[in-house]
Amino acid sequence: MPRFLVLSVLSTILYAIGWIMAIVSVYFLYEGIIEPNFQGHSFLNEDKVQLAVGVIALTVGLLLVAFSELVGVFFAIEKNTRSHDEGTNTLGDAK
Repeated sequence: MPRFLVLSVLSTILYAIGWIMAIVSVYFLYEGIIEPNFQGHSFLNEDKVQLAVGVIALTVGLLLVAFSELVGVFFAIEKNTRSHDEGTNTLGDAK
């Protein structure tokens, strides 16, 4: 069982949501960039909104993934600090 269960679960959820948002944003970017270039289409306000949603969703999704990875880095730092403290818990022993 992980030491910080709630934080571990939250990090995993944020990781999954972040990648889902990043993948879904590709659809909106496609609709905003590629679709208006097809024959008989033009760049309308709808395409501007789709492009903006795609960029925002991609940015937020990647930030969520980065934040969840940052939690993992903090776990590694805490584990390293704890193992270092356990290895050097003798105070005042001069050699």
